[in-house]
Amino acid sequence: GCQIQELDYQKQLDIKTNEVKQVISRIGKLEGVKIYDTIGMEEPLRYRNKAQFPIQKLNNAPALGFYKKKSHDIIPMDKCVIQHEVNDKIMKIVKTYINAYSVSIYDEKSHTGMLRHLVTKIGFTTNEVMVVLVANGKKLPYLKELASVLKENVPGFKTLVVNVNKSKTNVILGKENDIIYGEGKINDYIGDLVFEISPLSFFQVNPVQTEVLYNKALEYADLQEND
Repeated sequence: GCQIQELDYQKQLDIKTNEVKQVISRIGKLEGVKIYDTIGMEEPLRYRNKAQFPIQKLNNAPALGFYKKKSHDIIPMDKCVIQHEVNDKIMKIVKTYINAYSVSIYDEKSHTGMLRHLVTKIGFTTNEVMVVLVANGKKLPYLKELASVLKENVPGFKTLVVNVNKSKTNVILGKENDIIYGEGKINDYIGDLVFEISPLSFFQVNPVQTEVLYNKALEYADLQEND
């Protein structure tokens, strides 16, 4: 979402529609296919329910942000306008935690240090919040203290999980989860359906448009009672 953020929103939607047209004609070699306009959002900001922030040491201080294009160099940030607002608070708390307890930060070149990523998941209908620290092992210090600060300062905070990833890989999450606080899951709804979301669950990152998407699919399917 960062690459075209500065553009007028309608122009962003036009670009996305054109991307689909290009794929159908240039790659698919299909002609005469009707491509409908992209359906946009009423509020195209602060809509993502999942964030993944790599953590690095920059000038001897912890930096959270996103990777610069075609690199693993972090561009530090304090807020992201397409992520839920609660992420701004969580990032600040995690930075304070790293500094207060001298938590070691992972170095992918030497494969040393502990803390690799911060991952957050938010239930947009339930306001439940999950915080996941991805670590190169299980020995992160003072996690109960961190959970206490999150509980006190983050509305809807439900669970803190350490995800263990010791692999020399670009894959963010490992397979092992160590639940520090809560149940290690949150709930969210799409329409009348409730979903349990764990650190490793896939869930659409834009819950508002997911409901629009599914309803459009149902409209096109035109299912009848006996189908």
